[in-house]
Parts: sequence; structure tokens; C-alpha cells
Amino acid sequence: MFFFHFISFFLLFFDVHVPGLPDGVGSSVIMLPIFILIFLIKPNFLRLSLMLEVFSPLFLVHGIVVIYVLLRLILGGAVELSMLLAVAKSLILFFAVFLYWVVSDFPGNQTPRMTANVFFTNALICFVAGSIPFLLNYIRLFQFSSINENFIPYRNAFISGSGFFSVGSAYGMAFLFLSYSFLIADKRVSVLRIVQFVAIFAAGFIAARTSILALVFVGVMLFILRPSSFWKMFFVMALSLLAFVTMPGLDKYNAWLFELFVKGKESNSIQVLMSDMFFIPSLDTLFFGDGIHSAIEGGAYYGGSDVGYLRNVFFGGVPYLLIIMMFPVLMLFKLWTVNRVFACLLVALMLAFHAKGTFFYNNSQGMAVFYMIYAFYSLKNSSLNRSLIKK
Repeated sequence: MFFFHFISFFLLFFDVHVPGLPDGVGSSVIMLPIFILIFLIKPNFLRLSLMLEVFSPLFLVHGIVVIYVLLRLILGGAVELSMLLAVAKSLILFFAVFLYWVVSDFPGNQTPRMTANVFFTNALICFVAGSIPFLLNYIRLFQFSSINENFIPYRNAFISGSGFFSVGSAYGMAFLFLSYSFLIADKRVSVLRIVQFVAIFAAGFIAARTSILALVFVGVMLFILRPSSFWKMFFVMALSLLAFVTMPGLDKYNAWLFELFVKGKESNSIQVLMSDMFFIPSLDTLFFGDGIHSAIEGGAYYGGSDVGYLRNVFFGGVPYLLIIMMFPVLMLFKLWTVNRVFACLLVALMLAFHAKGTFFYNNSQGMAVFYMIYAFYSLKNSSLNRSLIKK
């Protein structure tokens, strides 16, 4: 059964493109009917009842999103319908994760370990495939065509439907979650786990530079909750970073990775990114949105910014943004009784990711990690599930 759970985690986390299916259709579309079939063959209504209780707040938010999107499109004359596809994709992923926990006999307390194994495996795939062009061509079969070639092949060498920011933000979230799980909650970590941590962070950083925030937040968390581990992590990460920046032949990678922190008028400096991406839309857009979500002709984002908050506002105004912000609020409430420092840092990380791109709701990889973390702590704290947790 380990293989079934590993594959399920992998396909749900990375929403892999299935060759033969239309472009943009991820593996959650395949997993959903499989989980439904498993439930029909071997129904477990007690487990279903438990999971409905666990996921009920998320069901409510998804329902509100669907109603608002439909109303906004109807009132706007249904000028642009791509948002319906985005809603359908988000719902399919959510139901797939929900049904996995309904049909699964996987012990919930093993979620951090399985998450570490899955993300570490895809990190290894990235490092190997990025180094071997022949192998990378086969990896492309499991990616959506919207993933373009890049002068840094490692950025999109994952077996993942979406790449770059989508997979990088998922790695960042997983890194913070795993760091808390093993370094704070368990208070023990093996050499193998340290290797996994370094690989997971490196893969996320290469995919999306903003995932370095995860390392910063992990450092803050350890400094507050477990200072002894902070210095150990600092030493390991410092050595890893030094080895990377001094390795021969990686000059172009280093230039790109740290370009974000270069001052001046470079197109990717923080100063220029802030001035180009953050601005206040018109009052009409703020109140009602424009009913448009997808990129305009030529590849540019509608409204001129890919900031998640602004893209929410461009579609449905501030009311739609407030609905989307219910996701991090639910996560904050869920984790508050677990550990307040961890809760604040994880939610802050997600909010920071949403300031770079669309993270909440429309990011399949990031939201899959979101749902898994939410389910893990819900099950861990559920009295109805104590017997399952002890397996």
C-alpha cells in the first residue's frame, strides 16, 4: 500500500499532465474517479462523515467562490469564460484530495514523512533531468505546454503540470511545514532528513526565487522556538549555499538567483518589480472588478500585473479578494492551537507568495499542499480519528 499512497501524494501535489489528455488537464482529473470507484467498491461512511466534518469550512469557501464567480460573469455579460475552467480545475483538485482521505487507510501522522519523500523524489528528478537533456525530453511529456524552455533547465525539470512559481511556492510551503514537523514537533532529525531538507529547499529556490522566504521564515521559527536547531540549520545551509555559489560552471545560475536583490534599474530588481507590479486600480475595478482573469493577447497579464491580490481584484473586485482571503484565515484558525508562531509564519509565507503570483485557489501545486496540511492537523486534533492516528 506504500506505493499507492506515494503515487497518490505525488499526483495530487504536482497535478501532473497525463499524456493523451488535453493540455492543462492534470492528474487530479484521473485520481478523482479512481477514488470514487474505490469508495463505491469499499464504502466507509464513518470515514466519510469524519472527512466532511474536517473539510466542511473549505467546502463552504469553495461554494461561495463558485456562486460569486458565476454571478460576476453573468452580471458582466460573460465576456471572458476562462475563469470557469479555473474554478472547475480548483474544484476537481479539492474533491480529489478530499476523497483521498475518505478512501485512504494511510495513517495521518505519517503525512510529514510521506510529504518529505515525495518532494525529495521530485527534487532528485529535477536535478537529474536538468543535467541530462535526453531525459528532460521525457519529463516534458508530464508538463503542460505552457511551461516554456528556460536557460536554466532545472527551473522546470520537475514531473509537474505547472512549473516555476507554482511548483516553487509548493516547495517553499512544504519546506516550512516539514521543518516544523521534524525540528520542532518531533525534536529529532536524521542525516537522511537533513539531506532531504537541503534538496527540497534547493529545488524550490531554483524553481522560484521567492521560495527563499521559506528559509527565512524557518530561521525565524527556529530562533524563537528552538535556538539550538537554528544554529545547526544556519551552519548546514551556509555550507550548502557556499558550495553552490563557488561551484564551477554555475555563474549564470548564480547571476539569475541573486538578480532579485541587485539594486538599480535591472528589470528583475526588487525596486523595479514593486513599482511595476503593485498599483491601485480604478474605483470601478476595486468595487466590482472587470470580470476578466486570463492573460491578454501577447502573453501579458490582464491589468499589467501578476500579483495575486491584484488579479483577484481585476476579476471580482475587493469582495472577491476578501472571499479568497478566507483560505489563509481558515488555515490560521486551524494552526493557532497547534503552535501560534508556526501558524503566523506559515500564513505569512502564503500571503507573501500571493503577493508574487496567484497562490490561493488557482495554484494547483500550492493548494494541494495547503489542503494536505489542513487535513493533517484537522485529523491530528480530531477525537473521532484518534484510533486512525495511532496506526
